[in-house]
Amino acid sequence: MTAILIREANAEDAATLAVLHGASFQPAWDEASMAGLLGKNATAALATQDGKAVGFALSRIAVDEAELISIAVSPMARNQGLGRALLSALCAHLKECGVHTLFLEVASDNAAAVHLYESFGFSRLGLRKKYYANGADALTYSLTLG
Repeated sequence: MTAILIREANAEDAATLAVLHGASFQPAWDEASMAGLLGKNATAALATQDGKAVGFALSRIAVDEAELISIAVSPMARNQGLGRALLSALCAHLKECGVHTLFLEVASDNAAAVHLYESFGFSRLGLRKKYYANGADALTYSLTLG
């Protein structure tokens, strides 16, 4: 198995991000949605292995704050620390861009994601009742980047 490489995604990666998102979330964002996000103060870290995309972390920047919009990891690459590596790479890039605080919301029933964010150092801010279309609550978090 070869090493995983993480690089900044660009507009040409929109279709790839959409496929990865679709393997992790329903409803999934399509290529046009991803292209639109990438064109609006967004930045994404894209992980590849053997030339194949295996995950991404996407955020949107507003002055000195950012929102983590999504992290998706291919089912075949899960439970190997890739989500943490993507989050770490994204945070480093955001810090270089002058971002001081990263915010996110996550479904309260997504135990793996909640564990990742809490173990990474995110602080829980609150709860948004029935935030998602399926009726799930959202937990909100923040992380100070420095």
